[in-house]
Amino acid sequence: MHAKVHYFGNPLHAAMIALPAGMYVGTLVFDLFYLFDSDPVWFRIAQYMLMLGIVGALAAAIPGAIDYLFIPAQWRAKTWAMTHALLNLGGTALAIVSAVIRWGPVPDSGSGEMWAARLLAWAGIAIAMGAASIGGHLVYKLNIGDANAPHSDTASLTPARTAGEDPRGHDVGAGQPR
Repeated sequence: MHAKVHYFGNPLHAAMIALPAGMYVGTLVFDLFYLFDSDPVWFRIAQYMLMLGIVGALAAAIPGAIDYLFIPAQWRAKTWAMTHALLNLGGTALAIVSAVIRWGPVPDSGSGEMWAARLLAWAGIAIAMGAASIGGHLVYKLNIGDANAPHSDTASLTPARTAGEDPRGHDVGAGQPR
């Protein structure tokens, strides 16, 4: 299924996820710098990277949601896409709570407040990375958003595979399509 929101034939959602992914990893790195160095500059860099990641994630959700609306209801990809979206929203919600805790004066590196902010952000990032893995499954296994995929995504038409089939509906070991 070709992505409905695209630029020059490329899916926009896939391009937009690079910003939050990079910002979230940067948040983790600079949180660790602040943990071990206690220089407030590391805290501020992590804080701003987290906020940019949140904005990027929410922006990327828009073309993702539009693409989701066009996945036929009977395709199992619809369920995977909803799981992907809900995990991303959950991870983003944790990041938002972390950003709210970080707002204001720079907390002490070892304070309970800073640990809560770190752990919430890190949990949100872990959830977002899991959601990204599901997004990869949607693209590389179920052909969602792939401009070169056939219009009929036969791998996604059924809710589940039967015993002895691979994801494309081929008999395992036989080497021939059913």
